[in-house]
Amino acid sequence: SSRVCLCACGLCIVRRMPPKKASSAAVAKAGKAASASKTAAAAADAGGKRAAKEDMEEPAAKRKPKQDAKVTKAAAGAGGAAAAKRKKGNSDQDDSTAAVLSQLSPEVAEVWTAAKKDFDMEDVSKEDMILLSKLIGANVNKKLTTLFLYNDSFSREAGLAVAEAMKTNTTVKVLNLCQSPIGDEVGVALAEALKINTTLDSLLLDGNKLSDKAGVAFAEALKTNSTLDEIDLGDNQLGDRTGQALGEALKTNNTLGRLSLAENKIGDEGGLALAEALKTNRKLVFLELDDNKVGNETGMAMVAALKANKNTLDYLGMRNCGISSKVEALLCKNEYLTVRV
Repeated sequence: SSRVCLCACGLCIVRRMPPKKASSAAVAKAGKAASASKTAAAAADAGGKRAAKEDMEEPAAKRKPKQDAKVTKAAAGAGGAAAAKRKKGNSDQDDSTAAVLSQLSPEVAEVWTAAKKDFDMEDVSKEDMILLSKLIGANVNKKLTTLFLYNDSFSREAGLAVAEAMKTNTTVKVLNLCQSPIGDEVGVALAEALKINTTLDSLLLDGNKLSDKAGVAFAEALKTNSTLDEIDLGDNQLGDRTGQALGEALKTNNTLGRLSLAENKIGDEGGLALAEALKTNRKLVFLELDDNKVGNETGMAMVAALKANKNTLDYLGMRNCGISSKVEALLCKNEYLTVRV
């Protein structure tokens, strides 16, 4: 407290003055200062705790880069091993391809090597056909889309090799084996390949000495195959069993657009089954039945089927069949359909 003189002399009795009260503003200011001081102290304390925690964790943090380096090194090693394995696999494949090519006859090897999208060669020997099948099945030529392999002395072994190759080939869209006497065993093998192959678009087997055994097998394959657009089974020995089986297949198949059965032995039983299928099938646009044993019964069934077909079918061939001129006239009345009778 302060001392104050009551007169100017300064000798008078001095009385003690009471302490001066602080203003409200000063009180508030002091409160704020105290609060700030406490906050700073708390912050300092928290900072100290964090620093201590960081000090404790620092060794682990220092060890982490070393661990990451080990992981990275291990990953790099695994990647390098995988790359080496791929390289070795490619090298082995190249060696295998070279070995097969070296065994081909010079003429066939030259045509194969020069081929880009199409391989077209007649009368390839059995040995060369088997070797070519290995290359085809391994997809060596990834641009190959068309195979023409005519051979009037086509062997069983060569045909089975081609069928096996089509199970794994993923590039060929057209396979033409016309006028090659492959027979039923190879035909059935090709049908089995169709259940697996998802690339082939056109299969041409005209004049292959196929009977109902192979015909029924192809019909079964068409129930599951979802890519084939065309199959030519003309000039074979197919009968009613094949016609009936194909009729059943066409009720569910929704990809086949062209079916040739010309020059076979299909009668009215097979013809009626095909006509029945046309009532509901909306994909087939070309059906060839020329030179078969179907008659007026099949002809009239076709007339009825075409009315229900909603003009999906574009071409119907029934030339040299046992139908009358009256039935022919009824068939030809369909203005949306080309009929050959």
